[in-house]
Amino acid sequence: MPPRKPPRPTPPDVEVLRTALDLGKIVKVGIAPSDQFPDGVTGRVRRIGDPAVDGEEFVFVEVPVGGAKDVLPFAPGDLIGAPPRRSAGAVATAAAAVPSAGAPKPRSPLPPSRPAGRPVPPAGSASALASAAAPTPAPGVPTSAPAEARTSTAAPGGPKPAKAPAVRGRRAPVTITISTTGDESAAWRIDARIGAKVAVRPTVVAPSRVWEIVQSLGEPKLTELVQTLLDDHRRSTQARADALAAELSALQAELSSFPDR
Repeated sequence: MPPRKPPRPTPPDVEVLRTALDLGKIVKVGIAPSDQFPDGVTGRVRRIGDPAVDGEEFVFVEVPVGGAKDVLPFAPGDLIGAPPRRSAGAVATAAAAVPSAGAPKPRSPLPPSRPAGRPVPPAGSASALASAAAPTPAPGVPTSAPAEARTSTAAPGGPKPAKAPAVRGRRAPVTITISTTGDESAAWRIDARIGAKVAVRPTVVAPSRVWEIVQSLGEPKLTELVQTLLDDHRRSTQARADALAAELSALQAELSSFPDR
């Protein structure tokens, strides 16, 4: 049997990404392999737009492009979940939690000695019960912690701490190009890019539309340059039309020379 193709990874949940961005977290996603991006490329989500405004590609991700980083729009289907990354602290904690074979078990620390001069409360008294319920400070931690540290945990129903502002990425630059096709038809074309991604493929546009765009810009040098090109194109097109008209006239004369049946 031929080998089955691996299933396409499930795209990430956009709402989960949006919530993480609103909380000020660094959100990583993977880029689905394509002709532009090889397998294993990951990026950082900078902004999640509105599909009604930005179209299908409304997730803006900062990815490496040509040795630099650029923010490009992607559709949710072009993204995959980034592999989870374990921090060095988590790895060290996991390693410390597993004792090595044959290592002696740590002994429980001795209870701290009571300062001299302080009477020991009798067993069963309220003072003895309160002393037993009081938490023992960890070694190396001062008992007189600042008030800010002691009251850092908010009480239920109290004011919540302010959220960190979400990081918003910059939009990718938009490039719109109007150029001649360079062939004998003297046609013009227009195309557009968003960053390194093609937004509008080269499309033929009429010379009259090009002239309207140039006139609306109000740049004298640009107007003079395009007017010269359009005049040249008009002359070359007129010459072709005259040649075709002469050829058509010759063909019609040749047809009239044939006898009627």
